[in-house]
Amino acid sequence: MKIIQLSDTHLVAGDGELFGLHPARRLLKCLKHIVAHHGDAELVVFTGDLVHDGDPLAYLALKEIVAHFSLPIRLLLGNHDHRENFRGVFPGCEVDENGFVQSSFDKDGVRCIFLDTHVPDEGYGLLCSARLEWLRSCVSAAGDKRLLIFMHHAPEGTGFGVPGFSDIAFVDPESFWNAVAAGHVLQIFAGHYHLPVNAVVNGHPVVVSRGTSHQIVLDLANFRRPEFVDAEPTYNVILVGGDSVCVHEWSFLNESTIVRPHMPK
Repeated sequence: MKIIQLSDTHLVAGDGELFGLHPARRLLKCLKHIVAHHGDAELVVFTGDLVHDGDPLAYLALKEIVAHFSLPIRLLLGNHDHRENFRGVFPGCEVDENGFVQSSFDKDGVRCIFLDTHVPDEGYGLLCSARLEWLRSCVSAAGDKRLLIFMHHAPEGTGFGVPGFSDIAFVDPESFWNAVAAGHVLQIFAGHYHLPVNAVVNGHPVVVSRGTSHQIVLDLANFRRPEFVDAEPTYNVILVGGDSVCVHEWSFLNESTIVRPHMPK
């Protein structure tokens, strides 16, 4: 099974600029690249920060873009999103019984779980008691299915060792791990940090996508407040087979120059 993850699209209204970049144009190029190279994907998951400031007009811009996309999608929320505005523009989105943007998808013995870590007006993320109860129930109902979990804020409280990131990290990750303890978690996919991260958290592999819009300069020695740069954006290609998961990071904005056409025999 092939799943595509992209993250942190940060759309603004219309074709507006953000930090000198055009998020909508980048997303369009990303989706065209996905269709051209991965038209066999089962699903494309957007792991939050769909828009930059929760503006309904930005969600309308997103809706117009994805309306012409041929593959199935799931849209998740991040800290820059606005749950009510999102649901107003996407009334058909899947939600749980409490109105949180949470759902699941089963295929080939795998259950994909999509979580809503959004907290209004805050940079950090969490799962409240209602969202945790839904997660426990979803994991329990999965039985022996293998689990892939998608969320904006990774279930880790330090910001992966980057100074300053702990303030915007996931609150109370222990509650998350307790909720999924009974399940067979293969891998967790997140966004939020605008950096590519591969980590093992509580014994489970976690992948963070760098996103399709602006990126952050990583400086582990002097990092205080993020500096945004126009670095190469990427999306993740997730290949699942049995108990194995392989993640390929693909760039799409600038095609690489071929320096040797074919490997000699």
